[in-house]
Amino acid sequence: MNYRKKTRGSAALIPIAILLAVLAAIAFMLTLSPSEDSSNDSDGPTLDSFNIEDGVGAQVDSPRLTQSPGRRTQAGSSPTADKLSRGEIHGSVTNESGEPVSNALVALTERLEQSAAFSLTPEEFASIPSFKVKTNEKGLFRFTRLQADTDYDMWVRHPEYAAKEGVPVTTLLENQTLNPIILNKGYQISGVVTDTAGNPLPASLIFQRQASRFVPRDVEELEIEDEEMGRRIQMVAQQDGSFIADLLPQGLWTLSVSHEGYAATRIHPLVMMGDNRSLEKKIELGTEHFLSGVVRTDDGTLVPGAKIQVSRMRPKPMFSSTGISEQDGTFKVGGLPEGLYGLSVQAAGYSASNLPRIKADKTDIEVVMHRLGSVAGRVLSDDGAPLRNFQLSLLSVNRGTALYVQNGRPKTFQDDNGNFLFEGINPGSYRLMAVADGFSSTYSTGFTVQRETVHGIDIHLQKGGKISGLVIDTFSGEPVAGAQVILHGKDWKEENSYGLFGGVGPDPNNVPKQEVATNKSGIFHFSNAYPDSLQIEVKHPAYLSSISSVNCSNGSNIDAGAFRLTRGGVITGTGKNSSGEPLAGGTAFLTLQVNHGFGYFSKNVRLDSQGRFRFEGLKSGDYKVSISSGQNGALLFMSEAAGSTTSVYVNPGATTQVDLISGQ
Repeated sequence: MNYRKKTRGSAALIPIAILLAVLAAIAFMLTLSPSEDSSNDSDGPTLDSFNIEDGVGAQVDSPRLTQSPGRRTQAGSSPTADKLSRGEIHGSVTNESGEPVSNALVALTERLEQSAAFSLTPEEFASIPSFKVKTNEKGLFRFTRLQADTDYDMWVRHPEYAAKEGVPVTTLLENQTLNPIILNKGYQISGVVTDTAGNPLPASLIFQRQASRFVPRDVEELEIEDEEMGRRIQMVAQQDGSFIADLLPQGLWTLSVSHEGYAATRIHPLVMMGDNRSLEKKIELGTEHFLSGVVRTDDGTLVPGAKIQVSRMRPKPMFSSTGISEQDGTFKVGGLPEGLYGLSVQAAGYSASNLPRIKADKTDIEVVMHRLGSVAGRVLSDDGAPLRNFQLSLLSVNRGTALYVQNGRPKTFQDDNGNFLFEGINPGSYRLMAVADGFSSTYSTGFTVQRETVHGIDIHLQKGGKISGLVIDTFSGEPVAGAQVILHGKDWKEENSYGLFGGVGPDPNNVPKQEVATNKSGIFHFSNAYPDSLQIEVKHPAYLSSISSVNCSNGSNIDAGAFRLTRGGVITGTGKNSSGEPLAGGTAFLTLQVNHGFGYFSKNVRLDSQGRFRFEGLKSGDYKVSISSGQNGALLFMSEAAGSTTSVYVNPGATTQVDLISGQ
């Protein structure tokens, strides 16, 4: 899958009045998962390992050499492949006295689109590029050959200091020197744990720093990484109940405290910010409460291994815990404080079951699980031969709409006879989409699932057609490398890629998304294009888009001709704070102004270490540009109050300079 994007975020400056519509759309958007054509022969950039010169840091581990998901640009900001290269980051780590800190671990992790983060598979999360180096004896570090025009989050760790979240980095096609990263002793939390009578308890304590962005990865994997980076600390209180945790990084923390035979407690948030570097907490663990019962099916079959999640609804603060049903279907979740709980149960092959408003100490809970349905059939080539390797996606067919909406993640199958059994389907109306090498994506007939297996859904894959073309610069006639070429249905409009949904919604004609990039010679090629009336969209960050229509059929070989791209307008500038310092790691927001509603075209970019930003490939028109600090960028989603704002008019091919100062 290709999650690289031209913009990072598709909505900015959205009025509060449409917030509910945004939230309602999120669930819909997160179910979608675009696919790409397997014939991508782009000679665009790949992620290479970086080299650290002697005396300027030491590489700790190599980056994962895979295509990166979630990147915000398709192929950099330059139209020629030899410029789609790398950026270089220099920096230093010191203490508060200005002395260099050697052997500090500096980590860069590529920053994902938040929407892409929800749609990635565990395997794709494992391939997110991560780079680590250690500072030399002078406290210096260097990252070289980083993918240009890419965002990275930074984290710095040294055992004698509190870890620190560095300034977010945006790599450019030039070297950047960051401001020194200053480490200090951080914050300290001390206290004592007792029961309600004041008796000391040698309780278990877990300090967890809250992440600034949600990344839905494996919990155990995240915990290991957070412990390595100083964002998670586990300890046991002394026999007198006392504890002390120091070298804590700045941020919001959660403290979880538990001891066998007592109700656990969770304290959140612990605010580790400002000049007060120490906190004291007296923690009392009260009487332990339980929730217990049995998990069975609607026909009375006991369900072992079901995952039990309990969450306290009242009183505040919220508290949650988990459990697993035993072989006889029974479960017992202990360590609970008194309160009213909601209970959610999940088990493989069954719909999730939820029970609200359960009072603590209820011991006769009965959870009834309902079996999920499934669909079975075969995947065959167009001549009837079975395919051994293929992938299937489940798509919902909702009443009142002709659109298919992806339901969950694709599943991969291997069977010598092309057989498949797609399990775990909630009742509803569906189609399957099959994908295999050498074929176009192909839909099954429609079918309805209840709580049984639907048989006989065979899919005969289509070969599709071949589409080739050339992309060149209108004025120079030179080829444009790294341009995105995307296939859409005949009713698709360019505006579908702008505004709230950012182009992630379904195609109006249910044309599966296929995308390739032009190579060094500006040539693109689709080997198995979806057979239908299609629109070919060609776009590049520096140019205005071009669109052409073709009729593609099975076995056709289409020469789409030359697409001539014209350079768009450019807005470049700097952002500074009220003290005149670069707003490093802040955000610049751009919105095309229209006469009605909110701007249908919007995007945003990260400010680099010098506070610079750049928007290019813009159509003519009036634009509003705003900046905000990294801490307040999210506020611009709701209003313009969080940053300095100006309006500019843009002409294609012209560059406009904008320098803004944020009061935040």
